[in-house]
Amino acid sequence: MKIFNRLTRRQFIGAAAAVAAPTIVPASVFGKPGRPAPADRINVALIGCGGQGNYDLTRHMDLADVQVTALCDVDAGKLDGMKAKVEGF
Repeated sequence: MKIFNRLTRRQFIGAAAAVAAPTIVPASVFGKPGRPAPADRINVALIGCGGQGNYDLTRHMDLADVQVTALCDVDAGKLDGMKAKVEGF
């Protein structure tokens, strides 16, 4: 009696996806030498650049792989001060 090794549709699609993935996924997803992959970065946005916000953002900027993506404050002076601090980061 012959034993047939039947490939299910799910197995076929999984195998095809595994073979095709390197041609579909851009290299930037995995990161480049000296640069972390996007999943390994911490994106930080700050609303309120006063005392607590200033402290929190300063502590986050001390960590590796942190990227400040946005700043927001109703006080233009505080916002400009934090913007200058982040641009030097």
